[in-house]
Amino acid sequence: MERETQLPAEVLIALRGPEPAAPFHPRPPQTLLTAVTSQQITEAASAAAVTFLAQAATVLHACVQQPPALLKDGGIGTRELTRITKASGCTPAAVRLVLECAHAAGLLAHDGQQRILATTAYDAWTARDPAGQYAPLALAWRMMRFTPTRTTPIATRYGTDDDAPGGPTPALASRVECEGCRATRTALLDSAAALGPQQALDTADDLLGAFADLLAWYRPRARFCACTEKYSYSGKRDRDHEKAALAPLVREAELLGVLAQGALSPLGAALRHHDTDPALNETELATCAQQVLPPPAETARFHTDPDVTATVDGVCSPRLAALLDQLADRAVRHPAFLWHITPASLRRALDTGHTADDLLHALRGIADTTVLPERLTDLVREAADAHGRVRLTTPASLLHSTDTALIAEIAASDRLTPLSLRVLAPTVLTSPLPGVTVLAALRDAGYAPIDEEHDGASRLERPTPNRHPLLPAPRTAGPAPEAPDLADLAEVLLSATGDMPVPRLSPTEQVLARDAQHLDPPALRRLAHALDNALETAITYAPGAGRPTTHTIHSLELDPPYLYAWTGTDDEVSTFHLSHIQDVDAEAPA
Repeated sequence: MERETQLPAEVLIALRGPEPAAPFHPRPPQTLLTAVTSQQITEAASAAAVTFLAQAATVLHACVQQPPALLKDGGIGTRELTRITKASGCTPAAVRLVLECAHAAGLLAHDGQQRILATTAYDAWTARDPAGQYAPLALAWRMMRFTPTRTTPIATRYGTDDDAPGGPTPALASRVECEGCRATRTALLDSAAALGPQQALDTADDLLGAFADLLAWYRPRARFCACTEKYSYSGKRDRDHEKAALAPLVREAELLGVLAQGALSPLGAALRHHDTDPALNETELATCAQQVLPPPAETARFHTDPDVTATVDGVCSPRLAALLDQLADRAVRHPAFLWHITPASLRRALDTGHTADDLLHALRGIADTTVLPERLTDLVREAADAHGRVRLTTPASLLHSTDTALIAEIAASDRLTPLSLRVLAPTVLTSPLPGVTVLAALRDAGYAPIDEEHDGASRLERPTPNRHPLLPAPRTAGPAPEAPDLADLAEVLLSATGDMPVPRLSPTEQVLARDAQHLDPPALRRLAHALDNALETAITYAPGAGRPTTHTIHSLELDPPYLYAWTGTDDEVSTFHLSHIQDVDAEAPA
Protein backbone atom coordinates (compact mmCIF):
# COMPACT_ATOMS: atom_id res chain seq x y z
CA MET A 1 0.00 0.00 0.00
CA GLU A 2 1.43 3.40 -0.99
CA ARG A 3 1.90 6.07 1.61
CA GLU A 4 0.85 9.52 0.43
CA THR A 5 0.86 12.71 2.44
CA GLN A 6 -1.84 15.25 1.51
CA LEU A 7 -1.52 18.90 2.46
CA PRO A 8 -4.68 21.03 2.56
CA ALA A 9 -4.64 23.77 -0.05
CA GLU A 10 -5.30 26.44 2.58
CA VAL A 11 -2.22 25.41 4.54
CA LEU A 12 -0.12 25.32 1.37
CA ILE A 13 -1.17 28.85 0.38
CA ALA A 14 -0.53 30.10 3.91
CA LEU A 15 2.97 28.65 3.85
CA ARG A 16 4.13 29.61 0.35
CA GLY A 17 1.78 32.41 -0.58
CA PRO A 18 -0.38 32.59 -3.70
CA GLU A 19 2.62 32.10 -5.99
CA PRO A 20 3.81 29.97 -7.66
CA ALA A 21 0.48 28.58 -8.77
CA ALA A 22 0.00 25.28 -10.57
CA PRO A 23 -0.15 25.71 -14.35
CA PHE A 24 -3.68 25.97 -15.75
CA HIS A 25 -4.85 26.02 -19.35
CA PRO A 26 -8.59 26.42 -20.02
CA ARG A 27 -8.49 24.69 -23.41
CA PRO A 28 -7.06 21.32 -24.53
CA PRO A 29 -3.59 21.43 -26.08
CA GLN A 30 -3.38 21.91 -29.82
CA THR A 31 -2.13 18.63 -31.28
CA LEU A 32 -1.57 17.76 -34.91
CA LEU A 33 -4.61 15.71 -35.95
CA THR A 34 -5.38 13.83 -39.11
CA ALA A 35 -8.68 12.57 -40.52
CA VAL A 36 -9.26 8.82 -40.54
CA THR A 37 -12.30 6.71 -41.25
CA SER A 38 -13.79 4.22 -38.84
CA GLN A 39 -13.02 1.48 -41.35
CA GLN A 40 -9.33 2.40 -41.42
CA ILE A 41 -9.12 2.29 -37.62
CA THR A 42 -10.98 -1.01 -37.43
CA GLU A 43 -8.86 -2.63 -40.13
CA ALA A 44 -5.62 -1.52 -38.46
CA ALA A 45 -6.84 -2.72 -35.06
CA SER A 46 -7.93 -6.03 -36.56
CA ALA A 47 -4.54 -6.58 -38.19
CA ALA A 48 -2.73 -5.81 -34.91
CA ALA A 49 -5.03 -8.07 -32.88
CA VAL A 50 -4.62 -10.93 -35.36
CA THR A 51 -0.84 -10.59 -35.18
CA PHE A 52 -0.96 -10.47 -31.38
CA LEU A 53 -3.06 -13.65 -31.23
CA ALA A 54 -0.64 -15.35 -33.61
CA GLN A 55 2.27 -14.32 -31.39
CA ALA A 56 0.42 -15.43 -28.26
CA ALA A 57 -0.28 -18.86 -29.75
CA THR A 58 3.34 -19.33 -30.77
CA VAL A 59 4.89 -18.04 -27.52
CA LEU A 60 2.61 -20.18 -25.37
CA HIS A 61 3.24 -23.19 -27.63
CA ALA A 62 6.98 -22.71 -27.08
CA CYS A 63 6.39 -22.60 -23.32
CA VAL A 64 4.38 -25.84 -23.50
CA GLN A 65 7.09 -27.58 -25.51
CA GLN A 66 9.84 -26.50 -23.09
CA PRO A 67 8.64 -24.91 -19.84
CA PRO A 68 10.67 -21.79 -18.98
CA ALA A 69 12.98 -22.07 -15.99
CA LEU A 70 12.81 -19.40 -13.29
CA LEU A 71 15.72 -17.53 -11.81
CA LYS A 72 16.71 -18.21 -8.21
CA ASP A 73 15.19 -14.88 -7.18
CA GLY A 74 12.11 -15.43 -9.34
CA GLY A 75 11.11 -14.41 -12.83
CA ILE A 76 12.17 -15.50 -16.32
CA GLY A 77 15.67 -14.24 -17.03
CA THR A 78 17.34 -12.97 -20.19
CA ARG A 79 18.57 -16.40 -21.30
CA GLU A 80 15.13 -18.01 -21.21
CA LEU A 81 13.50 -14.95 -22.78
CA THR A 82 16.02 -15.09 -25.62
CA ARG A 83 15.29 -18.78 -26.13
CA ILE A 84 11.53 -18.17 -26.29
CA THR A 85 12.08 -15.21 -28.63
CA LYS A 86 14.07 -17.38 -31.04
CA ALA A 87 11.65 -20.32 -30.77
CA SER A 88 8.61 -18.14 -31.46
CA GLY A 89 10.08 -15.66 -33.93
CA CYS A 90 8.44 -12.77 -32.05
CA THR A 91 9.94 -9.54 -30.82
CA PRO A 92 11.20 -9.36 -27.20
CA ALA A 93 8.45 -6.85 -26.35
CA ALA A 94 5.75 -9.14 -27.74
CA VAL A 95 7.16 -12.11 -25.80
CA ARG A 96 7.10 -10.17 -22.53
CA LEU A 97 3.59 -8.87 -23.19
CA VAL A 98 2.23 -12.34 -23.99
CA LEU A 99 3.88 -13.96 -20.97
CA GLU A 100 2.61 -11.33 -18.52
CA CYS A 101 -0.92 -11.28 -19.96
CA ALA A 102 -1.13 -15.08 -20.05
CA HIS A 103 0.13 -15.33 -16.48
CA ALA A 104 -2.34 -12.70 -15.27
CA ALA A 105 -5.15 -14.49 -17.14
CA GLY A 106 -4.31 -17.80 -15.46
CA LEU A 107 -2.96 -19.56 -18.55
CA LEU A 108 0.52 -19.91 -17.02
CA ALA A 109 1.49 -20.59 -13.42
CA HIS A 110 4.49 -21.44 -11.22
CA ASP A 111 4.77 -25.17 -10.55
CA GLY A 112 6.69 -24.79 -7.27
CA GLN A 113 9.84 -26.27 -8.85
CA GLN A 114 11.31 -23.15 -10.46
CA ARG A 115 9.37 -23.62 -13.72
CA ILE A 116 6.44 -22.02 -15.52
CA LEU A 117 3.83 -24.48 -16.75
CA ALA A 118 0.64 -24.11 -18.75
CA THR A 119 -2.53 -24.59 -16.69
CA THR A 120 -5.73 -26.41 -17.55
CA ALA A 121 -7.16 -22.99 -18.43
CA TYR A 122 -4.66 -22.91 -21.32
CA ASP A 123 -6.26 -26.03 -22.82
CA ALA A 124 -9.68 -24.37 -22.60
CA TRP A 125 -8.22 -21.18 -24.11
CA THR A 126 -6.87 -23.02 -27.17
CA ALA A 127 -10.36 -24.42 -27.82
CA ARG A 128 -11.92 -20.94 -28.03
CA ASP A 129 -12.45 -18.90 -31.15
CA PRO A 130 -10.04 -15.98 -31.79
CA ALA A 131 -12.32 -13.44 -30.11
CA GLY A 132 -12.59 -15.67 -27.04
CA GLN A 133 -8.81 -15.95 -26.93
CA TYR A 134 -8.29 -12.20 -27.28
CA ALA A 135 -10.68 -11.14 -24.51
CA PRO A 136 -8.94 -12.63 -21.41
CA LEU A 137 -5.51 -11.44 -22.54
CA ALA A 138 -6.69 -7.88 -23.25
CA LEU A 139 -8.61 -7.68 -19.96
CA ALA A 140 -5.55 -8.93 -18.08
CA TRP A 141 -3.47 -6.13 -19.64
CA ARG A 142 -6.15 -3.55 -18.82
CA MET A 143 -6.16 -4.43 -15.11
CA MET A 144 -2.39 -4.77 -14.56
CA ARG A 145 -0.78 -2.54 -11.95
CA PHE A 146 2.54 -2.48 -13.80
CA THR A 147 3.80 -2.06 -17.34
CA PRO A 148 4.79 -5.49 -18.73
CA THR A 149 7.28 -4.35 -21.38
CA ARG A 150 9.15 -1.87 -19.20
CA THR A 151 12.59 -3.46 -18.82
CA THR A 152 14.44 -0.74 -16.95
CA PRO A 153 15.86 -1.95 -13.60
CA ILE A 154 13.74 0.56 -11.66
CA ALA A 155 11.89 -1.88 -9.50
CA THR A 156 10.50 0.17 -6.63
CA ARG A 157 7.65 2.60 -6.27
CA TYR A 158 9.90 5.00 -4.35
CA GLY A 159 12.09 6.08 -7.23
CA THR A 160 15.42 4.83 -8.49
CA ASP A 161 17.10 2.15 -6.37
CA ASP A 162 20.84 2.69 -6.56
CA ASP A 163 21.43 -0.83 -5.22
CA ALA A 164 19.21 -2.57 -7.81
CA PRO A 165 21.15 -4.94 -10.08
CA GLY A 166 21.71 -3.88 -13.65
CA GLY A 167 20.16 -5.50 -16.69
CA PRO A 168 16.56 -5.96 -17.83
CA THR A 169 13.87 -6.77 -15.31
CA PRO A 170 12.95 -10.49 -15.47
CA ALA A 171 9.53 -11.35 -16.88
CA LEU A 172 6.91 -12.69 -14.44
CA ALA A 173 9.04 -11.37 -11.58
CA SER A 174 7.49 -10.34 -8.30
CA ARG A 175 6.76 -6.63 -8.73
CA VAL A 176 5.55 -3.93 -6.40
CA GLU A 177 2.04 -3.07 -7.52
CA CYS A 178 1.93 0.44 -8.92
CA GLU A 179 -1.48 2.10 -9.09
CA GLY A 180 0.16 4.84 -11.16
CA CYS A 181 0.74 2.42 -14.05
CA ARG A 182 -2.94 1.51 -14.13
CA ALA A 183 -4.00 5.15 -13.76
CA THR A 184 -1.75 6.13 -16.66
CA ARG A 185 -3.25 3.35 -18.79
CA THR A 186 -6.74 4.64 -17.99
CA ALA A 187 -5.67 8.21 -18.78
CA LEU A 188 -4.23 7.08 -22.11
CA LEU A 189 -7.54 5.51 -23.16
CA ASP A 190 -9.49 8.57 -21.97
CA SER A 191 -7.23 10.96 -23.87
CA ALA A 192 -7.46 8.93 -27.07
CA ALA A 193 -11.26 8.81 -26.72
CA ALA A 194 -11.38 12.61 -26.37
CA LEU A 195 -10.00 13.11 -29.88
CA GLY A 196 -13.46 12.73 -31.32
CA PRO A 197 -14.85 10.57 -34.14
CA GLN A 198 -12.72 10.09 -37.24
CA GLN A 199 -9.88 12.06 -35.66
CA ALA A 200 -6.44 10.65 -34.90
CA LEU A 201 -3.05 11.90 -33.85
CA ASP A 202 -0.57 12.21 -36.66
CA THR A 203 1.65 9.14 -36.24
CA ALA A 204 4.35 10.77 -38.37
CA ASP A 205 4.65 13.56 -35.79
CA ASP A 206 5.66 13.35 -32.13
CA LEU A 207 3.02 10.76 -31.13
CA LEU A 208 4.37 10.25 -27.58
CA GLY A 209 4.64 13.98 -27.00
CA ALA A 210 1.07 14.52 -28.22
CA PHE A 211 -0.27 11.83 -25.89
CA ALA A 212 1.73 13.30 -23.01
CA ASP A 213 0.18 16.74 -23.64
CA LEU A 214 -3.33 15.26 -23.80
CA LEU A 215 -2.85 13.26 -20.60
CA ALA A 216 -1.54 16.31 -18.76
CA TRP A 217 -4.69 18.24 -19.66
CA TYR A 218 -7.47 15.64 -19.48
CA ARG A 219 -6.06 13.79 -16.47
CA PRO A 220 -3.73 16.28 -14.72
CA ARG A 221 -3.53 14.12 -11.60
CA ALA A 222 -2.69 10.97 -13.53
CA ARG A 223 0.81 9.90 -12.60
CA PHE A 224 3.09 9.01 -15.44
CA CYS A 225 3.92 5.68 -13.82
CA ALA A 226 4.68 5.85 -10.10
CA CYS A 227 7.53 3.39 -10.70
CA THR A 228 9.56 6.24 -12.19
CA GLU A 229 7.79 9.24 -10.73
CA LYS A 230 9.85 12.26 -9.73
CA TYR A 231 8.73 13.54 -6.37
CA SER A 232 10.01 17.07 -6.68
CA TYR A 233 7.50 19.47 -8.23
CA SER A 234 8.87 22.63 -9.71
CA GLY A 235 5.68 23.86 -11.33
CA LYS A 236 6.90 22.76 -14.77
CA ARG A 237 6.18 19.54 -16.59
CA ASP A 238 9.00 17.16 -17.37
CA ARG A 239 7.83 16.28 -20.87
CA ASP A 240 10.78 14.02 -21.67
CA HIS A 241 10.08 12.03 -18.53
CA GLU A 242 6.41 11.73 -19.47
CA LYS A 243 7.28 10.51 -22.98
CA ALA A 244 9.72 7.92 -21.60
CA ALA A 245 7.08 6.63 -19.20
CA LEU A 246 4.43 6.49 -21.95
CA ALA A 247 6.60 4.79 -24.59
CA PRO A 248 6.20 1.15 -23.44
CA LEU A 249 2.53 1.70 -22.63
CA VAL A 250 1.70 3.08 -26.08
CA ARG A 251 3.69 0.26 -27.69
CA GLU A 252 1.66 -2.32 -25.75
CA ALA A 253 -1.62 -0.67 -26.75
CA GLU A 254 -0.58 -0.78 -30.41
CA LEU A 255 0.48 -4.43 -30.16
CA LEU A 256 -2.93 -5.32 -28.73
CA GLY A 257 -4.82 -3.25 -31.32
CA VAL A 258 -6.18 -0.93 -28.62
CA LEU A 259 -4.61 2.05 -30.38
CA ALA A 260 -4.58 2.07 -34.18
CA GLN A 261 -3.63 4.82 -36.63
CA GLY A 262 -3.11 7.18 -33.66
CA ALA A 263 -6.71 6.78 -32.45
CA LEU A 264 -8.70 4.65 -30.04
CA SER A 265 -9.97 1.50 -31.74
CA PRO A 266 -13.29 -0.24 -31.00
CA LEU A 267 -11.30 -2.73 -28.90
CA GLY A 268 -9.84 0.14 -26.89
CA ALA A 269 -13.27 1.68 -26.44
CA ALA A 270 -14.56 -1.62 -25.04
CA LEU A 271 -11.64 -1.83 -22.62
CA ARG A 272 -12.21 1.78 -21.53
CA HIS A 273 -15.87 0.98 -20.96
CA HIS A 274 -14.82 -1.97 -18.80
CA ASP A 275 -13.13 0.40 -16.35
CA THR A 276 -16.29 2.49 -15.93
CA ASP A 277 -18.86 -0.30 -16.10
CA PRO A 278 -17.97 -3.40 -14.01
CA ALA A 279 -20.92 -5.22 -15.59
CA LEU A 280 -18.96 -5.53 -18.80
CA ASN A 281 -17.44 -8.99 -18.63
CA GLU A 282 -15.18 -11.12 -20.72
CA THR A 283 -18.05 -12.39 -22.83
CA GLU A 284 -19.08 -8.89 -23.90
CA LEU A 285 -15.50 -7.97 -24.78
CA ALA A 286 -15.27 -11.18 -26.82
CA THR A 287 -18.45 -10.13 -28.64
CA CYS A 288 -16.85 -6.79 -29.50
CA ALA A 289 -13.66 -8.53 -30.65
CA GLN A 290 -15.73 -10.87 -32.80
CA GLN A 291 -17.01 -7.84 -34.74
CA VAL A 292 -13.48 -6.50 -35.24
CA LEU A 293 -11.51 -9.67 -35.94
CA PRO A 294 -11.89 -11.44 -39.28
CA PRO A 295 -13.63 -14.84 -39.36
CA PRO A 296 -11.22 -17.61 -38.34
CA ALA A 297 -9.65 -19.55 -41.18
CA GLU A 298 -10.91 -23.10 -41.64
CA THR A 299 -8.66 -24.14 -44.54
CA ALA A 300 -4.94 -24.22 -45.32
CA ARG A 301 -2.85 -24.11 -48.48
CA PHE A 302 -0.35 -26.90 -48.96
CA HIS A 303 3.00 -26.32 -50.69
CA THR A 304 5.65 -28.86 -51.64
CA ASP A 305 8.53 -26.70 -52.85
CA PRO A 306 11.03 -27.13 -51.35
CA ASP A 307 9.42 -28.56 -48.17
CA VAL A 308 5.91 -29.79 -47.51
CA THR A 309 4.20 -26.95 -45.63
CA ALA A 310 0.74 -25.74 -44.68
CA THR A 311 0.02 -22.01 -44.83
CA VAL A 312 -2.95 -20.28 -43.20
CA ASP A 313 -4.10 -16.74 -43.93
CA GLY A 314 -5.38 -14.84 -40.90
CA VAL A 315 -5.98 -16.47 -37.57
CA CYS A 316 -6.75 -20.18 -37.34
CA SER A 317 -9.92 -21.69 -35.98
CA PRO A 318 -9.40 -23.91 -32.93
CA ARG A 319 -10.13 -27.05 -34.98
CA LEU A 320 -7.65 -26.12 -37.71
CA ALA A 321 -4.90 -25.13 -35.27
CA ALA A 322 -5.34 -28.32 -33.24
CA LEU A 323 -5.19 -30.53 -36.34
CA LEU A 324 -2.10 -28.81 -37.77
CA ASP A 325 -0.33 -28.93 -34.41
CA GLN A 326 -0.99 -32.67 -34.34
CA LEU A 327 0.26 -33.32 -37.88
CA ALA A 328 2.98 -30.68 -38.31
CA ASP A 329 5.49 -28.43 -36.57
CA ARG A 330 4.95 -24.69 -36.24
CA ALA A 331 7.48 -22.63 -38.14
CA VAL A 332 9.74 -20.31 -36.14
CA ARG A 333 9.70 -17.22 -38.31
CA HIS A 334 6.02 -17.34 -39.24
CA PRO A 335 4.11 -17.42 -35.98
CA ALA A 336 0.81 -19.28 -36.32
CA PHE A 337 0.82 -18.94 -40.11
CA LEU A 338 3.10 -21.72 -41.34
CA TRP A 339 3.50 -25.38 -40.39
CA HIS A 340 6.11 -27.88 -41.62
CA ILE A 341 4.86 -31.42 -42.35
CA THR A 342 7.72 -33.87 -41.82
CA PRO A 343 8.10 -37.64 -41.29
CA ALA A 344 8.72 -36.94 -37.59
CA SER A 345 5.52 -34.89 -37.21
CA LEU A 346 3.50 -37.53 -39.08
CA ARG A 347 4.98 -40.26 -36.88
CA ARG A 348 3.78 -38.29 -33.85
CA ALA A 349 0.24 -38.38 -35.26
CA LEU A 350 0.51 -42.08 -36.11
CA ASP A 351 1.64 -42.79 -32.55
CA THR A 352 -1.76 -41.61 -31.31
CA GLY A 353 -3.49 -44.43 -33.21
CA HIS A 354 -4.32 -42.77 -36.54
CA THR A 355 -3.82 -44.58 -39.83
CA ALA A 356 -2.64 -43.20 -43.15
CA ASP A 357 -6.22 -43.06 -44.40
CA ASP A 358 -7.27 -41.13 -41.27
CA LEU A 359 -4.53 -38.55 -41.82
CA LEU A 360 -5.25 -38.13 -45.52
CA HIS A 361 -8.95 -37.75 -44.82
CA ALA A 362 -8.21 -35.05 -42.21
CA LEU A 363 -5.85 -33.21 -44.57
CA ARG A 364 -8.44 -33.24 -47.38
CA GLY A 365 -10.94 -31.75 -44.94
CA ILE A 366 -8.78 -28.65 -44.33
CA ALA A 367 -7.29 -28.23 -47.81
CA ASP A 368 -8.38 -25.29 -49.92
CA THR A 369 -8.31 -27.56 -52.98
CA THR A 370 -10.12 -30.80 -53.73
CA VAL A 371 -6.93 -32.78 -54.43
CA LEU A 372 -3.92 -33.00 -52.14
CA PRO A 373 -0.45 -32.55 -53.64
CA GLU A 374 1.01 -35.89 -54.70
CA ARG A 375 4.16 -35.34 -52.67
CA LEU A 376 2.09 -34.81 -49.51
CA THR A 377 0.14 -38.03 -50.13
CA ASP A 378 3.35 -39.98 -50.74
CA LEU A 379 4.90 -38.52 -47.58
CA VAL A 380 1.95 -39.72 -45.48
CA ARG A 381 1.99 -43.18 -47.07
CA GLU A 382 5.74 -43.59 -46.57
CA ALA A 383 5.51 -42.51 -42.94
CA ALA A 384 2.69 -44.99 -42.34
CA ASP A 385 4.63 -47.84 -44.02
CA ALA A 386 7.70 -47.20 -41.84
CA HIS A 387 5.61 -46.82 -38.70
CA GLY A 388 5.53 -49.95 -36.54
CA ARG A 389 8.11 -52.05 -38.42
CA VAL A 390 9.97 -52.40 -35.14
CA ARG A 391 7.85 -53.13 -32.10
CA LEU A 392 8.66 -53.02 -28.43
CA THR A 393 6.83 -55.05 -25.83
CA THR A 394 7.43 -55.21 -22.09
CA PRO A 395 6.41 -58.68 -20.95
CA ALA A 396 6.48 -59.64 -17.30
CA SER A 397 7.79 -63.11 -18.29
CA LEU A 398 9.38 -64.52 -21.43
CA LEU A 399 9.66 -68.25 -22.23
CA HIS A 400 11.96 -69.60 -24.92
CA SER A 401 13.18 -73.01 -26.03
CA THR A 402 14.93 -74.54 -29.01
CA ASP A 403 12.20 -77.19 -29.09
CA THR A 404 9.49 -75.69 -31.27
CA ALA A 405 7.13 -78.61 -30.66
CA LEU A 406 7.40 -78.08 -26.89
CA ILE A 407 6.66 -74.36 -27.25
CA ALA A 408 3.60 -75.13 -29.40
CA GLU A 409 2.40 -77.69 -26.83
CA ILE A 410 2.73 -75.22 -23.95
CA ALA A 411 0.93 -72.49 -25.93
CA ALA A 412 -1.98 -74.85 -26.68
CA SER A 413 -2.26 -76.26 -23.15
CA ASP A 414 -5.67 -75.65 -21.54
CA ARG A 415 -4.14 -75.84 -18.05
CA LEU A 416 -1.89 -72.89 -18.86
CA THR A 417 -4.66 -70.66 -20.25
CA PRO A 418 -4.60 -68.41 -17.10
CA LEU A 419 -1.04 -67.43 -18.03
CA SER A 420 -2.31 -65.56 -21.15
CA LEU A 421 0.59 -66.90 -23.21
CA ARG A 422 1.33 -65.15 -26.49
CA VAL A 423 3.46 -66.55 -29.34
CA LEU A 424 6.08 -64.05 -30.51
CA ALA A 425 8.08 -66.59 -32.53
CA PRO A 426 8.10 -70.39 -32.94
CA THR A 427 10.54 -70.57 -30.04
CA VAL A 428 9.35 -67.63 -27.88
CA LEU A 429 6.29 -67.10 -25.63
CA THR A 430 5.41 -64.15 -23.39
CA SER A 431 3.12 -63.79 -20.40
CA PRO A 432 1.99 -60.65 -18.52
CA LEU A 433 2.27 -62.52 -15.18
CA PRO A 434 5.38 -62.52 -12.92
CA GLY A 435 8.02 -65.17 -13.43
CA VAL A 436 7.37 -66.84 -10.07
CA THR A 437 3.71 -67.39 -11.05
CA VAL A 438 4.63 -68.75 -14.50
CA LEU A 439 7.25 -71.13 -13.09
CA ALA A 440 4.81 -72.52 -10.53
CA ALA A 441 2.09 -73.03 -13.17
CA LEU A 442 4.48 -74.79 -15.57
CA ARG A 443 5.70 -77.12 -12.84
CA ASP A 444 2.15 -77.88 -11.75
CA ALA A 445 1.41 -78.81 -15.39
CA GLY A 446 4.29 -81.32 -15.42
CA TYR A 447 6.98 -79.29 -17.13
CA ALA A 448 10.48 -78.69 -15.80
CA PRO A 449 11.39 -75.05 -16.54
CA ILE A 450 14.34 -73.20 -15.05
CA ASP A 451 14.65 -69.52 -14.18
CA GLU A 452 17.15 -67.51 -16.19
CA GLU A 453 19.16 -64.33 -15.65
CA HIS A 454 19.26 -61.51 -18.22
CA ASP A 455 22.62 -62.70 -19.49
CA GLY A 456 21.31 -66.24 -20.09
CA ALA A 457 22.83 -67.86 -17.00
CA SER A 458 20.59 -70.12 -14.93
CA ARG A 459 19.30 -68.60 -11.72
CA LEU A 460 19.91 -71.12 -8.97
CA GLU A 461 17.10 -71.76 -6.53
CA ARG A 462 18.16 -72.55 -2.99
CA PRO A 463 15.25 -73.28 -0.67
CA THR A 464 15.18 -71.17 2.45
CA PRO A 465 14.68 -73.25 5.60
CA ASN A 466 11.66 -72.36 7.68
CA ARG A 467 13.14 -71.28 10.98
CA HIS A 468 11.97 -69.09 13.82
CA PRO A 469 14.33 -66.23 14.70
CA LEU A 470 16.45 -66.58 17.79
CA LEU A 471 14.70 -65.38 20.91
CA PRO A 472 16.49 -62.62 22.83
CA ALA A 473 18.08 -63.44 26.17
CA PRO A 474 15.96 -62.62 29.20
CA ARG A 475 16.56 -59.20 30.66
CA THR A 476 18.43 -58.84 33.94
CA ALA A 477 18.99 -55.89 36.18
CA GLY A 478 22.26 -54.17 35.41
CA PRO A 479 24.75 -52.85 37.95
CA ALA A 480 23.72 -49.79 39.90
CA PRO A 481 25.22 -46.57 38.46
CA GLU A 482 27.99 -44.97 40.41
CA ALA A 483 27.34 -41.68 42.15
CA PRO A 484 28.64 -38.78 39.96
CA ASP A 485 31.63 -36.80 41.10
CA LEU A 486 30.34 -33.22 41.55
CA ALA A 487 33.81 -31.76 41.02
CA ASP A 488 34.07 -33.53 37.63
CA LEU A 489 30.64 -32.24 36.60
CA ALA A 490 31.61 -28.70 37.53
CA GLU A 491 34.79 -28.99 35.49
CA VAL A 492 32.81 -30.19 32.45
CA LEU A 493 30.39 -27.27 32.74
CA LEU A 494 33.21 -24.73 33.08
CA SER A 495 35.05 -26.12 30.06
CA ALA A 496 31.98 -25.94 27.80
CA THR A 497 32.53 -23.87 24.63
CA GLY A 498 29.26 -22.03 24.97
CA ASP A 499 28.00 -23.06 21.52
CA MET A 500 24.22 -22.92 21.49
CA PRO A 501 21.97 -24.87 19.15
CA VAL A 502 20.79 -22.93 16.14
CA PRO A 503 17.41 -21.44 17.08
CA ARG A 504 14.42 -22.19 14.89
CA LEU A 505 13.75 -19.34 12.47
CA SER A 506 10.37 -17.65 12.32
CA PRO A 507 8.71 -17.24 8.87
CA THR A 508 9.90 -13.62 8.66
CA GLU A 509 13.45 -14.65 9.62
CA GLN A 510 13.44 -17.33 6.94
CA VAL A 511 12.48 -14.75 4.28
CA LEU A 512 15.16 -12.32 5.51
CA ALA A 513 17.86 -15.00 5.72
CA ARG A 514 17.74 -15.61 1.95
CA ASP A 515 19.04 -12.13 1.14
CA ALA A 516 20.49 -10.63 4.36
CA GLN A 517 23.65 -12.74 4.28
CA HIS A 518 25.66 -10.38 6.50
CA LEU A 519 23.32 -10.62 9.50
CA ASP A 520 24.01 -13.14 12.24
CA PRO A 521 21.05 -14.93 13.90
CA PRO A 522 20.62 -12.35 16.72
CA ALA A 523 20.60 -9.42 14.27
CA LEU A 524 18.28 -11.33 11.96
CA ARG A 525 15.89 -11.90 14.84
CA ARG A 526 15.98 -8.22 15.85
CA LEU A 527 15.12 -7.09 12.31
CA ALA A 528 12.30 -9.66 12.04
CA HIS A 529 10.99 -8.54 15.43
CA ALA A 530 10.89 -4.93 14.25
CA LEU A 531 9.04 -5.96 11.06
CA ASP A 532 6.50 -8.16 12.82
CA ASN A 533 5.72 -5.65 15.56
CA ALA A 534 6.01 -2.37 13.58
CA LEU A 535 8.85 -1.12 15.80
CA GLU A 536 11.54 1.45 15.25
CA THR A 537 15.08 0.15 14.92
CA ALA A 538 18.50 1.13 13.65
CA ILE A 539 20.54 -0.56 10.93
CA THR A 540 24.12 -0.31 9.72
CA TYR A 541 24.03 -0.07 5.92
CA ALA A 542 26.96 -0.31 3.49
CA PRO A 543 25.95 -0.17 -0.21
CA GLY A 544 28.57 -1.73 -2.46
CA ALA A 545 32.00 -0.30 -1.71
CA GLY A 546 30.56 2.62 0.28
CA ARG A 547 31.26 3.36 3.90
CA PRO A 548 28.84 1.96 6.51
CA THR A 549 26.22 4.41 7.73
CA THR A 550 23.65 4.10 10.49
CA HIS A 551 19.97 4.77 9.81
CA THR A 552 17.10 4.97 12.26
CA ILE A 553 14.07 3.51 10.46
CA HIS A 554 10.42 2.89 11.19
CA SER A 555 7.24 1.80 9.38
CA LEU A 556 9.15 -1.07 7.77
CA GLU A 557 7.82 -2.89 4.71
CA LEU A 558 9.49 -6.00 3.27
CA ASP A 559 9.55 -6.88 -0.43
CA PRO A 560 12.61 -9.15 -0.94
CA PRO A 561 15.29 -8.37 -1.78
CA TYR A 562 14.35 -4.82 -0.72
CA LEU A 563 13.35 -3.26 2.58
CA TYR A 564 11.30 -0.05 2.44
CA ALA A 565 11.22 2.18 5.51
CA TRP A 566 10.88 5.76 6.67
CA THR A 567 14.12 7.22 7.94
CA GLY A 568 14.22 9.16 11.17
CA THR A 569 16.51 11.90 9.88
CA ASP A 570 14.75 12.94 6.67
CA ASP A 571 11.35 11.44 7.44
CA GLU A 572 11.07 10.08 3.91
CA VAL A 573 10.82 6.64 2.35
CA SER A 574 14.14 4.95 1.64
CA THR A 575 14.99 1.71 -0.09
CA PHE A 576 17.54 -0.68 1.42
CA HIS A 577 18.91 -3.80 -0.23
CA LEU A 578 18.90 -6.62 2.34
CA SER A 579 22.32 -7.91 1.25
CA HIS A 580 23.90 -4.55 2.20
CA ILE A 581 22.57 -4.44 5.78
CA GLN A 582 25.54 -5.17 8.03
CA ASP A 583 23.96 -5.05 11.50
CA VAL A 584 20.75 -4.30 13.39
CA ASP A 585 20.90 -2.51 16.73
CA ALA A 586 18.86 -3.80 19.63
CA GLU A 587 17.55 -0.34 20.31
CA ALA A 588 17.23 2.61 17.96
CA PRO A 589 19.50 5.49 18.94
CA ALA A 590 17.80 8.57 20.30
